[in-house]
Amino acid sequence: MPPSPNPHTASPSAPRSGVLAAALAALLLLVVAPGLWALGSAGELPHLELRSTVPAADTTVTEGPAEVRLIFSEPPQMDGTRVRVMDSAEELIPSSDATADEEDPKEIFVRFEERLPPDAYTVFWRTIAQDGHAQNGTFEFRVEAAR
Repeated sequence: MPPSPNPHTASPSAPRSGVLAAALAALLLLVVAPGLWALGSAGELPHLELRSTVPAADTTVTEGPAEVRLIFSEPPQMDGTRVRVMDSAEELIPSSDATADEEDPKEIFVRFEERLPPDAYTVFWRTIAQDGHAQNGTFEFRVEAAR
């Protein structure tokens, strides 16, 4: 009668399930990890972006604006939103508080007491995205008298 197989030893031809599972896990990690890393780093990028401004950044207008408008990719939290405008002498231009447009809350604006006279202006802005990320930036524009 042949000896009975020992349940504690594997036959040399039987696959080792532990080794196979480890190999599959390593392969999965090599294939999936780069994609997860890319998703993770993209998730760290700010979601709110300044898309455009009125007047447009780095432009010259012939009529002084009565307001400056910033158009974002999503509505910012207004509690954290500030917009300040300075002239070339670095004097703060009196304006209203930053306000969201009622028809499109992605647009915020400040209004001036009167239209801006010819000069170079710098707009400083700061806001907080809906996800809590603080954003800030500057842009410039110039007002020249019409000829």
